[in-house]
Order: sequence, then C-alpha cells, then structure tokens
Amino acid sequence: FPSHDSERSPSSLMTEWFAAGETGEAFEMGASCTLRAPGDDGREITVKRADLSDDEIRALTSRGEQCTALSLIWNERIMAKLMDTGHLKGLRFLDTMQEEASASAEEGDLEALASATLLIACDGVTGLINNYIAHAGGEI
Repeated sequence: FPSHDSERSPSSLMTEWFAAGETGEAFEMGASCTLRAPGDDGREITVKRADLSDDEIRALTSRGEQCTALSLIWNERIMAKLMDTGHLKGLRFLDTMQEEASASAEEGDLEALASATLLIACDGVTGLINNYIAHAGGEI
C-alpha cells in the first residue's frame, strides 16, 4: 500500500482481525496467515489452507503473537496477502472481475474487453487500497 499516515499499523489491524475471526467491512479473511512471537526469538507460525475463523487457530494469538501476513479477499473481487510492511503480495483478480469486464464489452470485441478489464482492475485495486486505509484509521 502507498505510504500514508494512519492510527494503526498493518500488523495490529491484521492481529485484531485474526483474533476476532472476522475483518472489517469489504474484507474477508482468506486461508493463510503468518504469526510472529513477540521478542527476539523470531518464532513464527504459518497457517495455510485453513479456516482462519476457527477457534483453535485463532487461539494461536493467546500468547501475544502478532499477525505479520494475512490473506484477504476484498469484495469477492480481489485476493491478496497483506504484509506487516503494508505491502500486498500475490494480488489476484477473482472471476467476478472478469465477468464484470465481459459483461461490459460486446461479444467478440477484444479491444473493448481489454480496456474494460484494465479499467475494472484499476478501480478494484483503488477500492481495496482506500478501504484498507480507512480501516487503518488513515485519511484517503
């Protein structure tokens, strides 16, 4: 994400979401995360392909571990992993975005389809960033 002034760090926001088993409006948790123990020991726990809202998995934060990476889905349109640095990794556009682009272009018009796809992707990424900044307490 672009540099911005916010009230909350990405790690504190992700940890809150993870511990609650749910995210703020427009987001839902994906199926992977990384938790890091406080202090200098560097202990990390990586969870993959799991229901992150499950109580047993959420209990992993009971010893103070902080979420340093969390897979998120934004508005059922974009999947990405949010890192504790605020960066996004593995940005992936879901089928609903391609369906939107296909619906807005006439059949067989590949140029219109390419333009619609690009516009919808840009709009989606902008929305995702704006929603994240708002959740972090920053100004858009």
